[in-house]
Amino acid sequence: SVKLYRVPSDAKILHDISSGCAPLTIQFESLSRAANGWKWDFYGDGTIEDSVHKNPVFTYTKGGKFIARLTVTNHGQCPYTVYSDTIFVKENASPGFVPSQKTVCGAAAISFKNTSTNAAYFVFSYGDGSPKDSGIMSTHKYYFDPSADPESVKYFYPMLIAYNADGCSDTLIDTVKAYKIPAAGFSC
Repeated sequence: SVKLYRVPSDAKILHDISSGCAPLTIQFESLSRAANGWKWDFYGDGTIEDSVHKNPVFTYTKGGKFIARLTVTNHGQCPYTVYSDTIFVKENASPGFVPSQKTVCGAAAISFKNTSTNAAYFVFSYGDGSPKDSGIMSTHKYYFDPSADPESVKYFYPMLIAYNADGCSDTLIDTVKAYKIPAAGFSC
């Protein structure tokens, strides 16, 4: 007896998003009545073991144009390959900054160096409630206020949000510590 299997030629790929900023998470869906095996290649690099699930979720972590490839099989292992529409993933901005110092005894002016890449513009918060700067990073004075801070250290969290030309953004937060100056003295 000979078994004939229908090639799963009715296979199609659907996805919920076709463009966005990296990291871009996409829900894929395989449509086929005859398929019972799935091998996905999301980057188009020939690695077809990216997923073996029928409806996988995949996150593109780098920018570029991608066409997902799905090879479906049926009970007889008859393969059929279909391709998605082009997926456009925009490279994200990579925020970076370096404070001139991260610890302060009492008070000190700290300058910041912007080391962001792929950034068209940025917004910087000094982390102490003062107004944010856009496009510049000024020297900023941090200080420990013993009348307002009951502990011996005060933490500030400067934050940089970098945006690329497409409006994709990423955020970096650092820490600046201001220490209370100990009271010197002696008694007789």
